[in-house]
Amino acid sequence: MGETVRFGVSMDRSLVALLDGLSAGMGHENRSQTIRTLVRQRVVETGAMEGDRRVVGTVTLTYRYGTRLPSVPVSDFPTLRITTNIQTHVDEEICVKILVVTGTAAEVHSWSRELLAARSVVGQLTVAATDEIYRELRGE
Repeated sequence: MGETVRFGVSMDRSLVALLDGLSAGMGHENRSQTIRTLVRQRVVETGAMEGDRRVVGTVTLTYRYGTRLPSVPVSDFPTLRITTNIQTHVDEEICVKILVVTGTAAEVHSWSRELLAARSVVGQLTVAATDEIYRELRGE
């Protein structure tokens, strides 16, 4: 990662108590870990909606065995790339498909929206990282 910078934060005592509760619930040893996690999550949330930003995410689809999933060609989305495609049966009748995708936020959202709109499919897109998170992980 990059250089660590120390800084002071002032907040109301009741807010600090809430932060400590979050830290404990998240299994963090200290407030700094929690604040770092919360900032990263917020960066992902805001960046995930900006159309030209590169993102990585997972699309999770749950459906009944035998359901025909829609064909949504990736060729219609030039930046989109499926890096992982896993399907498993959670029981005899129910399947789960997990797709790891990369591309611009706009294309990832549009492509996944078409999949998730299919009848008899329940699922969601979870954006896991954006350009800013990539740079942080690389130590840039």
